[in-house]
Amino acid sequence: FSLAALEVLASGVPMIMSNIGGASEIVEDGVNGYLFEAGNTEQLVERLKAISDPARQAALAARARHSVEEMSEARMADRYAAFLDDLSRS
Repeated sequence: FSLAALEVLASGVPMIMSNIGGASEIVEDGVNGYLFEAGNTEQLVERLKAISDPARQAALAARARHSVEEMSEARMADRYAAFLDDLSRS
């Protein structure tokens, strides 16, 4: 799980990442950036061409920061509290 990727998205910059580890939890392909299969240079080049379009880049950037807000400490704490509350009621 890449903290650097989260920092980039939080800065409002769309990401292009290889789809390894927790990448798909950070980057939603075509929403806040692009994923490509590791080692697939052709797919990486396609993603780079796609993000070079200013309109597409702006649309991805507009959603980049919002996508990271879902992973904030406050949201995580709220989810844990709700989970523990549900467990205590069971």
